[in-house]
This record gives sequence, C-alpha cells and structure tokens, in this order.
Amino acid sequence: MQPIKRLFVKRLFCLLLISGCLFPFVGNALENERVMTLKTAYLFRFSLFVEWQQPITEHFVMCVADDKDRADFIQKNLAGQYLKNQLIKVVLVSKDDDLKACRLLYLPQNINNVQDFLIKTEFLDILTFGESVSFYQQHGMIYLYEQNHKIKFFINRQTVKKSGLDIRAQLMTLSQEPSNAD
Repeated sequence: MQPIKRLFVKRLFCLLLISGCLFPFVGNALENERVMTLKTAYLFRFSLFVEWQQPITEHFVMCVADDKDRADFIQKNLAGQYLKNQLIKVVLVSKDDDLKACRLLYLPQNINNVQDFLIKTEFLDILTFGESVSFYQQHGMIYLYEQNHKIKFFINRQTVKKSGLDIRAQLMTLSQEPSNAD
C-alpha cells in the first residue's frame, strides 16, 4: 500500500473509532434532554387538570427535590410561563426545607429519601410527582415511568383523594398502573 493511502486509511480508521466512541454519549445526552423535556411538559400539563383546596398566592411554585440540574432545566424550559394565572417559579428543595409554598413537588429518579418528602407533604396541598419505584410503592400521587420507550404515568387515586386535591376525570382515565413495578 502506498504511504499516502496508508496514512488516509489510518486517519479514516481513527476517525471512525473516535466517532463510534463519542456518538453514543452525544446520543444519550440528546435522549436524556428529550426525556426531561417530556417530563417537564407532563408536570406543566398535568397541573392544568388539578384543583387545589387553597387558593394560589403570588406564584405557582414547582419544587424539585435535591436535584439542582433538574430544577435548572425545568426553570429554563418553563421560564415566563403561567399556570392558573400565576407565574411559575421553580425552587430547589431538600428534605429539611419547609414545603408549604410548593404546589407541586417533583421527586426525580435519583432521590434516596423519597419517604422523608412524602411524609412532609401528607397533610399539605401539594401534588407529588415521582419517578422511582420507591415513590410508587410509598403511594406518591403521580408516578412517571418508562415502558416500551414511552413515558407513562400512574395516578394513585387513594392518595389523591386523601390529599383533597381534585384531578379531573379526563386525566384519571389515562392513568395506567405499571406492570413491572417491583
């Protein structure tokens, strides 16, 4: 093989090797962003189908538990949006924070202390969303899960009824209990 062809083949091989190693990460990052965008849309849209007992005050406060990146992502995607005629404000919270200002509490997949948050919201006017199996098992309100590459949701009717929140029937009928929640 000629030296120029050999150099070309080596460079082409290196380029293919590098692109094969990098594209999965780029693909995963784009997929993660797409999934987070869909979940953010779920949080926003589902809130349109809920009536809270207490009137909403200055802002519609969406709280995100212990995940600054998710809180920043949701804030960026909902910046300037209104819900129930109130400007949406996204707040990062920890298990030690007072959650009374929250209208919605989102517990991402990576949260280890789901039970601590759910106990604190039990007698408050807060809609809870979660992604982990422990959230589902501990009777959180709306469980977001992936099945067959689709994001689905399950609404725990008993927990919602106990909270006093009113979720419209149109949304309740779309709820699907996961078949594989362990």
